[in-house]
Amino acid sequence: MSEPTAIPSLTQPQREAIFDFLLLGTYADSVLKLAENERLFEIVSGLGWESYQDPGEYSDSATARVRKASETDEATREFLAALSVRLENEEAKTFALAVLLRLLEADNQIDESEQSFHAAAKAAFGI
Repeated sequence: MSEPTAIPSLTQPQREAIFDFLLLGTYADSVLKLAENERLFEIVSGLGWESYQDPGEYSDSATARVRKASETDEATREFLAALSVRLENEEAKTFALAVLLRLLEADNQIDESEQSFHAAAKAAFGI
């Protein structure tokens, strides 16, 4: 299991980008698991969410975006590129990748498709 990761100073748009990124990660293996969903909200709750929408409400709007982005490899690459811009800096990108591993480990396994997603994210983020 991954070690806890220090939370960098994040803006709310960066927190939302991390939420979208993690939500997309739950689609990486084409199997939505309760353990991953619970871990996503556990991670996000520790980020200092500062929005008029709580994370659950934000999830409702994010799900349609993320589901569309998960439909094809090209859509996923484009979404990851947009997330890279939204994350803005290397510190936020590195943090997002670290917490992605924590999310993917939630079901005690990281399969090949999840590993591929992690590698694609690293490439898109330039890390």
